Amino acid sequence: NATTCARTPSASMQLHDQRVEGGLMRAHVEATRGHLPTLRPRVEHAVHGHLTVFAPCEFDLDTAVLDALDDLPYCHDVAAQAGIVEPGQPVCTVSAFGASPDAVEAMLFERCADVHARLLAHALKEEEEPSW
Repeated sequence: NATTCARTPSASMQLHDQRVEGGLMRAHVEATRGHLPTLRPRVEHAVHGHLTVFAPCEFDLDTAVLDALDDLPYCHDVAAQAGIVEPGQPVCTVSAFGASPDAVEAMLFERCADVHARLLAHALKEEEEPSW
C-alpha cells in the first residue's frame, strides 16, 4: 500500500501559510532561532476549503501519477511513495478558496472530479498496456 506521508506540505499547512510572511516553514525555522512571526490579518471575505479525495477503484499509484498530482497547485497530502491503492483509500486533498461557501464547495467537487478522471484514465491506460 502507498504510504500516507506527504511529499508536499499538508492541506492544513497550506490553509494557514498565507498568514505568515515567507510561509509557515520559514516561520517555523525562524521560531527555532527565537524570532516569532507577525501574523497577517485574515481575509474576511474569502472562504477556504479542503476535500479529501478517495480512490474510486484499485490502481497502481506510480511515480508518474504522484508527480502529476504534485504538479496540481490545489493538490496536497499526496503519498510520498508509489504503491497499490485500494478503493476508498485517501489519495490526496484538494483545496479551493472563493467568495462564498457554495462557490468553494463547487470548486472542491470539480477538483475532486478532475483528480478522479486523471486516476481512472491512468488505470485504464495500465489495463491497455501489455503486461509482458
